[in-house]
Amino acid sequence: MIGVDLVVASGMDFGAIPRPIWLVVVGLLLIVWALAPDGLALGKLQLPPSKPLWRQGCYAGIGAVLILVGIYFVNASEPRTSFATVMPRPTPSFAASAPATAPLASGAATVSSGSAQPNVRHAHAERPPLCHESSQWIADEVPAESELVLLVAAGDTIPRNEWANYRRMALDVVHCAGNGSSITLRPITARPLMAHSLEIATPIESGTSYLRFRDAWQTLDQRAIRWIDSLPTLRSPGRGSDPIMALFAAGEDLTLGDASRHRVIIAIFNGWQQSEDLNVFGYRRDPRRLNAQDAVRALQSLPDVHGAGVMIVGMTSGEPGIGVTSAQLAGLCRFWGAIVAASHGSMRLCRVDLPGTNR
Repeated sequence: MIGVDLVVASGMDFGAIPRPIWLVVVGLLLIVWALAPDGLALGKLQLPPSKPLWRQGCYAGIGAVLILVGIYFVNASEPRTSFATVMPRPTPSFAASAPATAPLASGAATVSSGSAQPNVRHAHAERPPLCHESSQWIADEVPAESELVLLVAAGDTIPRNEWANYRRMALDVVHCAGNGSSITLRPITARPLMAHSLEIATPIESGTSYLRFRDAWQTLDQRAIRWIDSLPTLRSPGRGSDPIMALFAAGEDLTLGDASRHRVIIAIFNGWQQSEDLNVFGYRRDPRRLNAQDAVRALQSLPDVHGAGVMIVGMTSGEPGIGVTSAQLAGLCRFWGAIVAASHGSMRLCRVDLPGTNR
């Protein structure tokens, strides 16, 4: 009888062994058992001889199939090299007084000042495993090893009937951020809630199996979902919405990050600044006539976003009964363009939805 001693190292994590390896091990044991004339001993387990001859052949054949399948999946789970390239990113020039390039429709048109239209690229960045094909644009704008700050409306700053759309956009951003990127998630509220933030880092595929890489993404996804789903019930002192203060926090986050990385700030909110220092939510004051430069000068201080590309999405009328027009919302985009330019950033997008995440 052939005996096989099973030696288990202390503290050995069997879960760390890739599953395809077990197929190879079981296949080898089946072949050994089929060829052993007196049976097989696995520690205290005694397996009788696998006679007659036809049964030995069956066991040996099954073992060979398991080995081949295991080897196939082992090879399939090896790290894959990506040859996708990211085209150089031109820095858009922004003129605060420039007219909007297009009216803001129900989610399809881009409203912006200067060159905030999505870039046209000849090569795409590699999409992370949870990123939908329709959201490739986000993967291109937040390539691998970026510094990303995601600002999302919370509590009373979430417009009525807009949370499902905001949640979908926030998750799309997290899912499509390039591998090896650092992501800081912060809420937009009436008063800053510095403690309610989440810092996560997207996995890097190199040096690990693809199955482990995807599992790491799933774990990150669950953390992001828990944080995002906590936003509707989040409350802060005071009333209104202060996204400029959120930009201050984003600038501080970028100060602590790697200055050599590509920097992106994505803010998901209704577009209205309603704070003690500056309130553009006077519906008697047409945002088309709002002098953005005067608004900038009225602020006592401005954020420093360190040259980050800024995208503002989720634009709404603020209140359903006011009936703010598309032209007025275009004025809001010019206003935010002036704020971003004065904060040492570049306005890359201002519209209702992120490209690829239309309702």
